[in-house]
Amino acid sequence: MFDALRKWEPDEELAKKWQESLGTQGYRWVMVIIWLVMMTINSITLTNYPLALPEIAREFSIMSNTYTYFAGILSYSLGLFIIYFANFNGWMNTRIKLAVLLSQLFLMMPLFLIPIIKNYQLIVLLRFIEGLWFMELALATLNLRGWFSRNELAIAMAAPLSALQFGSALGGLLEKLVAEQIGWRSAFYITGIMDLAATILFFLLYRDPMGYKDFLTISKRRNLALRGTHGCPSPYKLPVAYTIGFAQIATTMAFASIPYLVPTYGYAARYSPTAVSTAVLIYGILSGLGIWGGALLGSAMVKRTRTAKETFRARNLTRTISYIISFVGFLVLVLFSNNYAFYVIGAVLAALVLFNIPNYWAEMTEVVPPGISGEFVFFAGAIASAGFFLGPLMSVYLIVSAANVRMGFILFIAVLVLSGIINVLQNKVQLPIDRYKA
Repeated sequence: MFDALRKWEPDEELAKKWQESLGTQGYRWVMVIIWLVMMTINSITLTNYPLALPEIAREFSIMSNTYTYFAGILSYSLGLFIIYFANFNGWMNTRIKLAVLLSQLFLMMPLFLIPIIKNYQLIVLLRFIEGLWFMELALATLNLRGWFSRNELAIAMAAPLSALQFGSALGGLLEKLVAEQIGWRSAFYITGIMDLAATILFFLLYRDPMGYKDFLTISKRRNLALRGTHGCPSPYKLPVAYTIGFAQIATTMAFASIPYLVPTYGYAARYSPTAVSTAVLIYGILSGLGIWGGALLGSAMVKRTRTAKETFRARNLTRTISYIISFVGFLVLVLFSNNYAFYVIGAVLAALVLFNIPNYWAEMTEVVPPGISGEFVFFAGAIASAGFFLGPLMSVYLIVSAANVRMGFILFIAVLVLSGIINVLQNKVQLPIDRYKA
């Protein structure tokens, strides 16, 4: 009977052991590696559709540079945004394996179906479903938070985050060669099999820290019991959820738009496809390294902090730094990109907006009591993720309307300034972790 009860009631001793062993268990680095591997393979597979789009459009007799042509790009971007509303009542907080399984199915199913689908609208729908996989960034954050202390968390998060850049750069090279040799359909199938293998490996090696689920469950129950007095309200009632979300909008918009606007402007400046693809490869690799640089800098600063507020300000400082670097990059693109060297330099500096993202994901787990950290990460993430849709939407508009892409860069400068101001001002916001101790 007692064993049956223990199945449903959290074990306080296990939860205590988790707190005592946080950041000391060697297996935590295995978890970083398997997140890195799976995210890298995922990112490689995601280059399939953009590379195959001209062939797909040709088969369905769709004119390029039209909204119909870019519908699959926009539906995918909408999926990246919508999925961050999915963690209602925090059901994913202690069910990370189940949520990862769903996200991998969302990603893999279109890889095997798109090559055989004869309906373009259905392909666009499958692309929306594919975008739902993006909840894995939040899931990685929740899992790694259980393994790593605040001094290491941003460094751990740099692995799956940089995989998005390295995987895209690698995928762009590998899949182009594969598609040229055996066709775009076969490239989809091959990467689908690669992703299936990576998913199986992930679940064979995946572990939750001992006592972590119990700790989260206990914290959540206590918080709910104390709501109205000492318990933390729902995330949508917390000002810091909005300030973090809106401060990060410039990052998500730039992250989602640079892959479209930089090549488009390169072609408009009459650079060769080889020159443009070289620029894309360079900024992809360097921005991936920049993620690690931001993680190391943020972690070094966090080691010197003593309170949650000081840690919050230290992580926000990496965002300010990234916005200054990106501001300079976009300014170079506006003023000097008729020179190829400046074009590459501007693209690299603009892409270094990603410098801040390991600290962004880390801070969202640190500003609220642990029991609601999952809901908070997804809600604040939903606000920021609006940029994943707005950025491509703006990019597609500029391309379809044949507008001056330089104006898009000017708009990004304005967004960077506005988001930067919000980021500085939010240092004065009271943190729920300081106010609500449940």
